[in-house]
Formats: sequence, C-alpha cells, structure tokens
Amino acid sequence: MAEVAQALGVSRQAYWKYEAGEIVPSDEMKVKIAQYFHVSVNMIFFTS
Repeated sequence: MAEVAQALGVSRQAYWKYEAGEIVPSDEMKVKIAQYFHVSVNMIFFTS
C-alpha cells in the first residue's frame, strides 16, 4: 500500500481511505489510480 500511495503522491492513510470507501477520490486521482494498475477507471470504480 505504501508503494501505491507514494506513486500516487498521497499519504498511506489517504490511499487506505480510498480503498476502504471512507473517501471518494477526485476524478483526477481516479485516473492516476487506474493508470497505476493499468486498467480503466470504469473497471475500478464503476463495477460491482
């Protein structure tokens, strides 16, 4: 998790909150997360 947070330029705590659903990332951050994992934004945020 620390590696992902660092790559995205956020704290580990902020990234954990994204994963836990406690906070919703901005659209810009959604794109960064998707790019990091080499998937589409839809795949991460809009599928159940």
